Amino acid sequence: MFFLPHSRLLSLLLFLIYSASSFATLFYPVTLEKQMEESDVIFQGEYVSQTSKKITGAIVTEFTFKVQRWASKQVREKSETITFYQPGGVVGMEGMSVEGVANFKPNESVQLILKKAPNGDLWLSGLALGKYNQIIEKEKTYWSSSIFPIHPELGKISTHRFDEVVTKHFPNGWQNTFPGVKVKAIEGEKIVYETNKKPQRKIASEAPKKTIPFTWLMVGMALCFILGMWLAKPNHENE
Repeated sequence: MFFLPHSRLLSLLLFLIYSASSFATLFYPVTLEKQMEESDVIFQGEYVSQTSKKITGAIVTEFTFKVQRWASKQVREKSETITFYQPGGVVGMEGMSVEGVANFKPNESVQLILKKAPNGDLWLSGLALGKYNQIIEKEKTYWSSSIFPIHPELGKISTHRFDEVVTKHFPNGWQNTFPGVKVKAIEGEKIVYETNKKPQRKIASEAPKKTIPFTWLMVGMALCFILGMWLAKPNHENE
């Protein structure tokens, strides 16, 4: 009898759940609040690459993104990249097409909502429903649902509104890839960061270094030269 490894079996079950929901290609609007509540990780980043592989006979695609900032409900190591999965892909001569998955372009900047499987793998939550595209209008940044771009609530979300929801559902708020830095407050469209880095203090016993001005240095050298010439002059007064 053949047994699947526990972690891979869980991945396969999760894969089947995602696949079953996507085959019907039926999406319904889910509020941003609800999506955040049911998610485990959210990040803003740029698409880097993707590769397809088989997990317990099912074809999945692993995506790699460069992280600009992220938020997690659990402790997560700071990293410049993040990987997650979607069902479907092509492995050799075998392929599997799944409707409803999100598509990405090179260097595309997006915000993605991820769900963690029991084995720790991250999957795009709700397939393309978990993808928000960046829109820049009049020097302001907005985020639009890739499934509902004209929806009154999901079609054009300001960065301020998006960050408010993230801060509400993720206790640690936004983090970036640099250790010790996190979002302190949101002021309109401006994000204020705070850092845990403490300023270095000088040793109390260390005296400040003083420098001698160049002009006084030249005067001192001239006086030494004159004094040396005077001492070297023959003394005729005793002759």
